[in-house]
Amino acid sequence: MRRNEYSMAKGYQPASGRHTVTGTLAKNIIREIFWVGISDRGNVIVDAPLESCEVAYYRVKVKTPTDYFSAWNYNVFIGKTTNGSILNHDECIEIMALPVVSFTKDGNTYGERDGISKEKSPRELDNFISSDEYIHRATNDMDGAIKEELERLKTVVHDKKIGLERNIETLRSEVNTLTGGLGRVNSIAEKIQAEKRKTLAQKKLKKREQDLFLDGMRLDVELDEQMKRLTDEMKLTADIKRQFVITIRGRT
Repeated sequence: MRRNEYSMAKGYQPASGRHTVTGTLAKNIIREIFWVGISDRGNVIVDAPLESCEVAYYRVKVKTPTDYFSAWNYNVFIGKTTNGSILNHDECIEIMALPVVSFTKDGNTYGERDGISKEKSPRELDNFISSDEYIHRATNDMDGAIKEELERLKTVVHDKKIGLERNIETLRSEVNTLTGGLGRVNSIAEKIQAEKRKTLAQKKLKKREQDLFLDGMRLDVELDEQMKRLTDEMKLTADIKRQFVITIRGRT
């Protein structure tokens, strides 16, 4: 940027405070880099005694079939030494943190703006990234949310059933009130009207009692369908993209 007040070097103390990879400035720079594109391959010389190795960086996106934009994202390094030893994520992180003496870029430039217009050639390290591993991790990450949603669906159905039963209790109370009021009616005309209201309320109560079982079954079926739909959405797939692979050597 041709401005020396920006630095992430250890011990650097700019007037505005030291910048970090997780800071706003760094995040914006990294986002722009991935959008514009970075070289697919490179060679790095580090200032440390190190067996030559290859390190690759991958972005893994785990998503459901029905919701493309909601996903679990993972960033992972994996490597391999010249003698065939596999380097895990943490070991690669330690290597990536070593002081760099020099580097060269190679290969094509790939960025998010390219979409799927460019395809990268497969590399051996691609075989060491397991989609099942990250699908399993995503399942564990989403487990709490899934359980919470299932409980919410069950609670909604339970509340609806209670509402149906309360409605029946209200009708029963109405029938009892109308029955008790018949003895206080003086005229024949009033008694006839009271009997009609009682009969109508009794019919309504009987129908609601008959419907209660069917409504309960309907709610149970709806719950099963919602739960099935929710579990179907858990059929996760993993989209694995290699961002770059670099050859790293110690300075001789």
